[in-house]
Formats: sequence, structure tokens, C-alpha cells
Amino acid sequence: MELGFHVTLVRDTTSARAHEALHAAMDIDDPTYATEILNTTALIDAITLSAANAAKLEPAMGAVPPSATR
Repeated sequence: MELGFHVTLVRDTTSARAHEALHAAMDIDDPTYATEILNTTALIDAITLSAANAAKLEPAMGAVPPSATR
């Protein structure tokens, strides 16, 4: 059942009892519900970029907006 969640799986942190089972999960089953399948490096890069972009958009806590000083 689709509930609208964004699902990201991390390929190099997933395990299975056999290589064939891992292949079946990551290459056949998982793409049917995962939004993205990344490796650890790509996930960390995405989180870092997202945090950097958020910091640019939000003023620092306690900062006074320029319009408030007039």
C-alpha cells in the first residue's frame, strides 16, 4: 500500500544470507518501493548538501532580521 513516504535504501549497509538474495532484494524487489537506492558516501553527501542549503535559507537562531532594526 502506497502511503506517500520517501524511502531511501543504502546499498552497502544492507545484508542478506546469500549474494543471490541480496541481488533479488536490491535489484528486483526494492526498486518497486524505494525512491532512491544509494551507497553510504552518496547518502552522506546528500545529507551534508541538504544541511548546507538549509543553513543558507534560515537565519541563525537569535539573529535579528535587517527589517527589525529600522
